Amino acid sequence: MKSQLVTRTLVLTFTLVLQPSSFVLSQGPLTPSGAPAPTMKTLDQIEPRIPIDATHTPGDANSIFKITQPGSYYLTGNVTGVSAKYGIIVDSDNVTLDLMGFAVLGVPGSLDGVRTASTWHNNIKLRNGQVSGFGGAGVTFYVNGAEQNITIENVSASSNGIYGLRAGSSARFSRCTAWSNGSTGISSISDAVIDHCISRQNGAGINVGQGSSITDCSVYDNTGVGISAITGSVIRGCAVYSNNAGGIFISGGTVTDCTCASNQEFGISASSRCVIRNNLCTSATNPAGDAAGILCSGVDSRIEGNTCTANSRGIRVTSTGCVIQQNTCSGNTNLNWDIAIGNAVAPIVNATTNAAAIAGNTYTGNLGSTDPHANFTY
Repeated sequence: MKSQLVTRTLVLTFTLVLQPSSFVLSQGPLTPSGAPAPTMKTLDQIEPRIPIDATHTPGDANSIFKITQPGSYYLTGNVTGVSAKYGIIVDSDNVTLDLMGFAVLGVPGSLDGVRTASTWHNNIKLRNGQVSGFGGAGVTFYVNGAEQNITIENVSASSNGIYGLRAGSSARFSRCTAWSNGSTGISSISDAVIDHCISRQNGAGINVGQGSSITDCSVYDNTGVGISAITGSVIRGCAVYSNNAGGIFISGGTVTDCTCASNQEFGISASSRCVIRNNLCTSATNPAGDAAGILCSGVDSRIEGNTCTANSRGIRVTSTGCVIQQNTCSGNTNLNWDIAIGNAVAPIVNATTNAAAIAGNTYTGNLGSTDPHANFTY
């Protein structure tokens, strides 16, 4: 009985499917309403950019390629330099140049890799590639220092004859590398923001003018000073190692939370009206035996919370009107403390060592002072 019921159901379903065409709905007219039109966007509509090539950015007697109009430009391959020529000249405001991971490669006798024209320009962004081997600068957006609002991101400049990366005022350098350039690795005239950059084995590491900020950078093995900055600048969280003419020089600014190790001449050198706080300065040496972890040669500075170890001298202050507190010095081969008259100095306590191992919940302490501002030798 069940088998018969199933069979009838199947037959009924089949019969409904095969009904006459009178049950089929009308599909409407099939004649096109007009000529076919594009339904997809062009590449220019998706990403409206201009390639760097002989058609779109032809060069001139001084350059391989030249950008003369505002816009967004990109490389489609490596660019090889030519003797006595610049690589790419930017001769317009409001330009973005994406190297797209490609390289601009100099040859003997070539000039600058990427640069502004002889007239200064503003609002330029360069990103994502390498510039190497030019006789002049790798990248220089600096004619007379008037350029403003320059951004250089994820660019490596190496083995160039003069500067690695150079810009005028109000420039930003982010996640860049300057390596083995003849002059300064990264340089800006003023108001620069430099973060997460590496500058190594250059003539000097990083050199900026007033009102600049340098954070979380690694600067090492440079012939000159690792980092130099002047009035109103802030240097924070940098690793500065093995620079031949000193670690960090600051005038009228702030250095905090940096590590300066194995630099010649000084770890940190401060001129007048500086704040030097919470830094580690170690192993600064020179033949004269007076290389200081921290050297302050100007008036009215504040030196606090720093650790200076294994330098020729720990903290050396040759000026007046400074406040020195909460610092620690140990194992400096010449002097731990070398402070001129006329400064405000918290107690300097020669802390003893614990006579036995500490195991338990309490210990009376052996620093020798409860003054919260005290300096310690240990």
